[in-house]
Parts: sequence; C-alpha cells; structure tokens
Amino acid sequence: MGRIIDGKLSCAYHGWEFEANGGRCSSIPAQPAAPVPKNLCVTTFDAHESDGMIWVRNAVTREDHIPTPGLRESNSWFCRSIGVNANVERLEEELAAQHFEKIAPWTWSGTVNSIRSTVFICQASEQLTFAHIWLAGKPPSKQLRIVMAALGRLRERSEKPQANKGGK
Repeated sequence: MGRIIDGKLSCAYHGWEFEANGGRCSSIPAQPAAPVPKNLCVTTFDAHESDGMIWVRNAVTREDHIPTPGLRESNSWFCRSIGVNANVERLEEELAAQHFEKIAPWTWSGTVNSIRSTVFICQASEQLTFAHIWLAGKPPSKQLRIVMAALGRLRERSEKPQANKGGK
C-alpha cells in the first residue's frame, strides 16, 4: 500500500519513509523535529524485474541471483499463475508425464494445446507450489480458453494422490 517518493518507500498509512538499500527509516512526517531512531527499519529483500514480473527472494539462499525462468523470446506472454496443493516433486512428476522437459532448475518447457510454453515453479510451503506459465505469444481468445482449461487439469492431476507404484 506504499508508494515511492524521492527513491524511498513511503508507508501509505503513516507516511514513514524507508531507504531503498537497507530499509532504514529516514523520515517520520508526524514528528519532523524529532530524530529518527537508528534501529527503526524494515526487512528488505533482493528483487528485480524479469520476464514481465517482479521477482523477490524472500529467504537467504546460496544462490548469487534470484532464480527466474530466463525467457529469451521477446514475444513470450505471461499467461497466468496457479497454486497447486502439492509439493514441488509431485508437480514436476506431472509436468514430465505431460511431456514437458526440465530446461533449468525450476523451469520446464513443453506445449499446452499446441502452444510452446514455459513453466516456472516455486515452492511456497511443503504442500503448496506455484506454477507461473508463459506462452510463446498471446493466443486468440478461443484458444486461450482451451489453454486455461488445460492448466486447470494440470493442477487437478498434480493434486491427486499418486497410485502406489509398488503395488502395495
């Protein structure tokens, strides 16, 4: 609910302003004469724009960058994100069963209704995974409805418990 003012994040409720690097509070408009306490700050996260979305690393990782799908096609069109009530491994199994191939960590490539597609997955919790889907160009609305239905079926299949492979 905030906004950027002079390169600082300003709280929509109180007007407090926080520095971009480090999150230190630099201004409390309701108390302009009082010094801002040095320990007053907000937690900051690495973020950048890529492939039409804002990507935020919300945890410390060993990676030196925020993992993104790294789409190279200029006509890639962000289609949608879906939440799947399953772990990452289950969603990856279903993508493989749908003839998608893993092209990079967290990134899969294949087709949805004959449209070349890229799926970037990220684990939100032990049993919740998000899939962000880009298409190679924006399809006509009739074809897009079919793609959306196919993505819904992908979610449904991923959420179904797997049959016991060992026959027990």
